[in-house]
Amino acid sequence: MSEPIDSRVSPSLHPINVRELDGYDSETETLLGITEGAFAEAYQGLSEIHDARIKAAANPTWTEAQQLVQVDDFAQAQVKRITGRLDSAAANLQNVVTSIEQELTAPVENSAGGLVSTEIRAHVKAMKDEERFGFVRAAILSDDKRTATAILGAPSYLSGLTAEMQEVLTRMFHEQHQPVQAKRLKAAKGALDLIAERKPLILLESSKAVGAPANKIAQMRAAKLAAEAAVSRRDA
Repeated sequence: MSEPIDSRVSPSLHPINVRELDGYDSETETLLGITEGAFAEAYQGLSEIHDARIKAAANPTWTEAQQLVQVDDFAQAQVKRITGRLDSAAANLQNVVTSIEQELTAPVENSAGGLVSTEIRAHVKAMKDEERFGFVRAAILSDDKRTATAILGAPSYLSGLTAEMQEVLTRMFHEQHQPVQAKRLKAAKGALDLIAERKPLILLESSKAVGAPANKIAQMRAAKLAAEAAVSRRDA
């Protein structure tokens, strides 16, 4: 997706920011496509508010107040659509994160034989406390599944590990053997953080595009309503 540059809109909202996330590549671009599309829509929508302001200013029949109110009406609709799209992208990403987290924390299935597994766990349990974690970590990183699953596929106390150590090592085991899922998780979390960080800019950029702060436009709207009410009473 190639969105043109508009100097009137903050570069922080350009969709290229999604492609610059750590973990974005050919294996995650589909996952992040909805997020990239949401930022593209945000960027384009804000550009259109700037365009609407220019068109409103060219209308000789509108006062400055009328111009601002008309552009603000358009901007509010744009902001609602943009934030809705970003919220939808965030919900999609959260579902992905939840699903992958479940995969990467699932219990490990013991692939070693019964007697061998027992001996492996006994060997690890006999180690000093500070040696156990490093031993299991080395087995995981060297792709020694027989050793790793014998330890992680049984209750932690059988190997002398704490529950916390086993949880960390189980996650490490899954990430080692499911690198694509680990990458997808990293990319999805990065995209969620990006949305949370940049979404507040939408209102700021919208206000800048309209050309007046919300409180000033609210005053104009109130004055307009008061004038219309006065006219209605006079004509009644």
